Formats: sequence, structure tokens, C-alpha cells
Amino acid sequence: MIASPGHRTILSIGLAGAVLLGAAPANEGGPDVTSVGFTTGGDKCTLGDSATTFALGVPVRAVLTMEPALPTGGTVKVTVEKDGAEVVEGRQTITVSEPAPCIYGTMADLEAGHYKLTYTITPSQMPPATGEFDVTP
Repeated sequence: MIASPGHRTILSIGLAGAVLLGAAPANEGGPDVTSVGFTTGGDKCTLGDSATTFALGVPVRAVLTMEPALPTGGTVKVTVEKDGAEVVEGRQTITVSEPAPCIYGTMADLEAGHYKLTYTITPSQMPPATGEFDVTP
């Protein structure tokens, strides 16, 4: 769970309790294709209608997809920035217990501003995956 300095939940991520794990073949070298998207709909690994601007008070779903799936024991470090400053309480590292083709989560009660999520995936030869969106009043 990611909380802002005001102790509100920013991002609640799913995985067998923290990240969604789906059965998929894994590559021992980790993912070589990633994508990050944001939506108000969708389900688990499915994004739904993608957007980059959301109204204040609307929960935002973030979906990171990885191909091939992140192998068992792989990790994803998640960082959140708001208006260019890291939300320190937003840092989390997730270790997967089975191959994971995606990680998804919902951010609720966001303040107006520009948000950036960064996912550092290990093992992977890819640079960190990032996605950005705005919350408007």
C-alpha cells in the first residue's frame, strides 16, 4: 500500500495479496517488453479504456504488463512521484511467488497534480517502465 504524507492510501497493489499473478510462461532473463497504462475500468491485467487525465476524486487503476512474465522470485520496485517530488511512503518492492505477467493497483483519493509511476523490474534488461497521468480539479 502506498500512502501520502497525510497517511492516505495512494496505491493499493494486488499480488496474491500484493500483485496479481497470472499463470504464464516465464523467461529466466525477465521481461523484455513492458507497458504501463492508466484507466478507471478494466480488470486485473486488462486495462480497459486508457486515459492520461482524471477528475479529482476518481480512483485511477495502473497496470504494468510484462512479456514474457516476470519469473518466480523476480521483483518490482514501485516509486510514485507527485509534481516531480517522490512520495517516499509510496515506495514498495514486490517479490513474485510465481510467474507474473502483470502488476495492477488502484490509486484513490489523489490530490490534483501530475503523477509519475516508475517500475524497476529485476531480472530484466529493460530500463525502468514509467507512466504518467494528471489529476485535475
